Amino acid sequence: MNKIIIKDLYVKYSNSEDYALNNVNFEFELGKLYLIIGKSGSGKSTFGKVITGIIPQIEKAEVFGEINVLGYNPLSTNIYEFAKIATYVSQSPYDQIISGYVEDELIFVLENLGEYSFEKINTILRYLGIEDLRNKKIDELSGGQIQKLVIASILLLNSKVIVFDEPFAHLDQKSSRDLMELLTKLKNENKCIILIEHRLKDLVNYFNEIDNVILIDRGTIADVFPSFEIHKKARLLKKYGLRIPINLELSLICKIEVCNPNDLKPIEVIIKQLSIPEGIETKLTEDKSPIIEISNLWFAYVKDNFVLKNINLKLNSGIVYTILGPNASGKSTLLLNIAGVLKPRKGFVKIFNKIIKSTKDTTGIVGYIPQNPDLVLMFENVEKEIKERAKIWIKSEIELKRFIVELARTLRIDDYLSKNPHSLSRGQRFRVALAATLALKPKILLLDETTTGQDEECISILGELIKNYVIENNAIALIVTHDVDFAYNYTQKAIVLHNGQIYAIGNTIDILSKDDVINTCNLIKPITLEIFNRHGIKPIPDKELLNLVKLKGICYDEIEI
Repeated sequence: MNKIIIKDLYVKYSNSEDYALNNVNFEFELGKLYLIIGKSGSGKSTFGKVITGIIPQIEKAEVFGEINVLGYNPLSTNIYEFAKIATYVSQSPYDQIISGYVEDELIFVLENLGEYSFEKINTILRYLGIEDLRNKKIDELSGGQIQKLVIASILLLNSKVIVFDEPFAHLDQKSSRDLMELLTKLKNENKCIILIEHRLKDLVNYFNEIDNVILIDRGTIADVFPSFEIHKKARLLKKYGLRIPINLELSLICKIEVCNPNDLKPIEVIIKQLSIPEGIETKLTEDKSPIIEISNLWFAYVKDNFVLKNINLKLNSGIVYTILGPNASGKSTLLLNIAGVLKPRKGFVKIFNKIIKSTKDTTGIVGYIPQNPDLVLMFENVEKEIKERAKIWIKSEIELKRFIVELARTLRIDDYLSKNPHSLSRGQRFRVALAATLALKPKILLLDETTTGQDEECISILGELIKNYVIENNAIALIVTHDVDFAYNYTQKAIVLHNGQIYAIGNTIDILSKDDVINTCNLIKPITLEIFNRHGIKPIPDKELLNLVKLKGICYDEIEI
């Protein structure tokens, strides 16, 4: 048996009336790379967990139907033995870490296989470019480094079937390219690789390496098609709320035919044709009394191995900032210093002109959501997560109820108010954590990897909600992200870190227009910005470009070529 056969598969969680997967039928083959896409909460992760036995052996759920993975039944085969056949790389890499040190994590895997080898560990570390992490504590690693470590552990198992769930979320652009090349190599080694991902924009250059795309909606397979035909499915993908590259978006609006997923003709002809208005620029001047002031900040987890070096910043109210940079450049560590979770070795953080010494100084002022939103969630249902925070300042029961319902509806979590937040998908859990944080009315929002697990509609909702919250409350938001498109569209200023230092700071569009920043800091320039720059036209964010095209009602037949 060299296939994965799924017949009449149904999955139902005990706390839900609906099926997470509903009558799913499909066959996967060895030597192929599959991409599973769908809206947040559509059942993608559930599908991957059932194939690899995580459900129901570790995460409990009712499973009905036939699942045959290379001749094994993942529902009944011992999970530790089955890991040699099929394995799962979680959305949250923190969920799969067992040890305290990098080397111990890898030794644990090999010892369980009875195959401990110093050289095998060396080989896998080199394979993923993390040789320098061998002797490090895991709690000193960045999210991207932990992601690579989890992948290294999984690869040591040498499974024939590997499910990767949102593996690019914590990786910089270079690491993402390296990972995609790795997935292609594994496929060519006659493994079945199943990739679950929202970020079609980041995969556009690799569609030729992906064999089939599986579109899931509300627990059912809505469509299956070859990846090289994804441009022909643009309207269908939009219908199901997925992020599609802007060239395909413009092709739909202006009825411009594209011949392949990488065809940039729609962007080129529209940008050259449009008269881009100057618009009203947001004034981003440094005022005399910044909310956050960071002076000569140095931080190290171990001795004098500094993760942050001489950071100096003045951050003002009414602005959404993004913090960009390669893996391990100090982005998350900077947020933790601002939140008072970590204490600088040198220098200081001031908030409202008060030096921050611990979280006691930031309570009620700072709302912090880490990469793992589970660390914020503490109550038995979603409603209570919001209510227990909001009731601090809302005394009327009627007003409190109205606030909960409106906020939950805005964040598309109103259907889950009675559910345990830990039973939801990663994207849904982040939105619950954001609702709970906003319910506290903080003056400072610190958000780490906002867009992980979010579909296009949710990303737009999050971007607009954060921007409006900051303006209406005269607050400030700092968003750490590898999603450059999100930064380009929804943030006003960018802080770029490299090797623990500030490499660049300024208006987001200006910063992303600089080739030296892009090349040195492992970023990728949004394709529309690249074309704006090439033609010497004043750039505007994608969402504004799309709105302008819709407003003008441009059709391809009317464009002068």
